[in-house]
Amino acid sequence: DTELACEQEIAREEKAAQQRRLLWGALAGGLLLAAAAVGGIVYVRRREKWHSEQLLSHSANEARQEIMSLKASLEQTRRDYESQLEQIKSENSEEHMRLMILFQHTDSLIASVAQLIEDSKSTDPMAFRAMFRNRLANNQKNTFSDLPLRKLAELMHGDKFILWLDSHDDLPDSDKDFLCMLALGFSNTTIAYYFGYKPGYVKVKKTRLKDKLNDGRTIEDFIGHLTDEPVMGQD
Repeated sequence: DTELACEQEIAREEKAAQQRRLLWGALAGGLLLAAAAVGGIVYVRRREKWHSEQLLSHSANEARQEIMSLKASLEQTRRDYESQLEQIKSENSEEHMRLMILFQHTDSLIASVAQLIEDSKSTDPMAFRAMFRNRLANNQKNTFSDLPLRKLAELMHGDKFILWLDSHDDLPDSDKDFLCMLALGFSNTTIAYYFGYKPGYVKVKKTRLKDKLNDGRTIEDFIGHLTDEPVMGQD
């Protein structure tokens, strides 16, 4: 009986030891799986952050290039005004004074655009976006704007487009800014960067604006009709 009891006790201990090994094995396996899952999450988040930073940097570079193109367009407009001024003999005529005001205004805008380009060279993409918005925003609460979008659009396309904007009080400032960005030829990428939209949302915004305006044409064709010029702000 004593020998049988000992054998049974040994068997129980071996079984208990085996159960403990299985338990510790399962626990270790669970910890390894948890560590792998956490590592995977960290990797995915880092990858997403890296991708987001790369996208922001690419958008900032594209915006900078398009601002440089805007500066070139303004310089051409200034040359056009200068040429027209040279053809007017009387400096006291109303037409001469009107053109001189436009010439000076264009010259001021060119200086502001040039400063924006220069400032962008020493700022990171996120700070540049804030600077970009502050310099161009039409919002009356923004006291830092020295390149208001509507003034730029008016200078580049005349007053037909601006008169249309002003006659639509039902449109919020953000929609009007969006339309001005399109009229100035900014791409979908730069518009998304300016407003902080996710990639691809600009196309959604265009569709919503088209429905809101209840016009059968695309937004680009609609703006082209108002500005009498084709709109190139598409990706």
